Amino acid sequence: MFLVLSLITCCVYIIYLIFKKPKNLPPGPPIYALPLFGHLLHLGKHPQETLMKWCQQSKSDITHCYFGQQLVIVLNNYSLIKEAFMDD
Repeated sequence: MFLVLSLITCCVYIIYLIFKKPKNLPPGPPIYALPLFGHLLHLGKHPQETLMKWCQQSKSDITHCYFGQQLVIVLNNYSLIKEAFMDD
């Protein structure tokens, strides 16, 4: 009984992680993030090139992806990076 309850709880948690998405996110990669690994397995040997390709595919200089379960916003433009790190 405990095993069945644990399995159901794990399945519900994984489904929650798949469909949970913060509001107002920039466009993301065309592939879904895996529940525990995020997009890490899709980055390949040259992650900077993969991230740049995802930005080009979404036709935006800002994109998001998941490194594990951590949400990461990727800026692909010098002026955006400069604006993000400016103190007001």
